[in-house]
Amino acid sequence: VVVENLGGKRAARLGLAAAELVKHHPHVLGVSSSGFGQDGPFASYRAYAYNLQAACCLGYLTRNPAGESAEIDLPWADLVSGYALATIVAAWAVGPEGNAGTGVDFAMADLVVAHFNEFIAAASLDPDSDSNVDRANEMFPYAPNGIYATDDGWIAISVEGDRQYAAL
Repeated sequence: VVVENLGGKRAARLGLAAAELVKHHPHVLGVSSSGFGQDGPFASYRAYAYNLQAACCLGYLTRNPAGESAEIDLPWADLVSGYALATIVAAWAVGPEGNAGTGVDFAMADLVVAHFNEFIAAASLDPDSDSNVDRANEMFPYAPNGIYATDDGWIAISVEGDRQYAAL
């Protein structure tokens, strides 16, 4: 298994780009992991978790009811991408007997945006809908689910089902 995160041109120059690697080593899983993919309009952009999160709407979607952006102080895109890459490798490793080599182009932006499909779809249908949306309880089956003001700061609450609600 070869996972590279070098950028398309550098990976190709070194012979590590997933598509090329598999041509010369047919039993290898090659994964090209980049922020925005190996081709397309953003392929040459450098990706760091924070600019990736901003480009993929995470900052926009983590606003409080007053419209202020929440501080995202951890590289969420890096964390979820690490788990996704591990899953790709594990799926290939335990796949059918006699796995052949294959190349995978993994774009972190695709993974990040995939977490927000319903919000992006709603915004594209009605750009003004955002002002009428209460995101506090949109994570089925969690209700209440959101960030709430208290006398001494903010609290995050996420309750799954009647039993947890009664305990809360």
